[in-house]
Amino acid sequence: MSGKTVSKTTVAVTLCVMALSSIFAPGASARGKKELLGNAAGLSLSRDTFATTMKDGKPIIDSWLKASDALNSYQFNYQMTCYKSDGTVTDTGNLWFKKKRLLRIEQTGGPKKGSVAVLQADGKVKAHPGGALKFFSATLAPDSNMLLSANGWPMVKSDFVSLAEAVEGYIKGGDYPRMTETPVQVPNRTEKVNVFELYKGGPNGALFKRAFFDPETNLPVEWWDYKDGTLWAHSTWSNFKAANLSDNVFTLKGDN
Repeated sequence: MSGKTVSKTTVAVTLCVMALSSIFAPGASARGKKELLGNAAGLSLSRDTFATTMKDGKPIIDSWLKASDALNSYQFNYQMTCYKSDGTVTDTGNLWFKKKRLLRIEQTGGPKKGSVAVLQADGKVKAHPGGALKFFSATLAPDSNMLLSANGWPMVKSDFVSLAEAVEGYIKGGDYPRMTETPVQVPNRTEKVNVFELYKGGPNGALFKRAFFDPETNLPVEWWDYKDGTLWAHSTWSNFKAANLSDNVFTLKGDN
């Protein structure tokens, strides 16, 4: 796609994708937390929800990394709800990934609906906002603040390998992982899942992350983030497809 080049401050591409960062804006509305617990999570905030059926959780992250690394290219839909001091934000979108390090994200709903960002083979990101400005594009550095999700997580690390490596880093840093002994039935899902939990600073720490993993693919399908044991973000991945994607997908114009 050809377009006029504008300043970085003009192109607002903030894509709310995967909640794995601890840099969220503080605070959340009580109404938003209650809504998420009742309609999306279906689980208590308690760290001991699965206490009697849990074991060391490191193997599920190893399996996630191995399964992700074996995929040449894939695509999925996402939804992420962030709880911020000024209110609740829900973004939806589509993600495409191809080795090595090609990534495309389209935001289909939320404040930045219509935004597109593409990580190219040269390591740079082409992006354009939605709406009336969609014909204007810019080249951004991968670490640009304009490419951070609402929780501060970088767009260029939204693929499954990068996310799994981030969790590995949390574990190496002292956070404590555990998972259910076998797949279990959970509220609001017909299929059984493996439940993974991460506790800040050790086994007696506050609940930090909770995730549901598909036991067949070893990939996550739902994710919760907590701050000081309190729920403050929720993400889902759906319609996952391991596909042979063309390099043409990873342009602003796209070919998907």
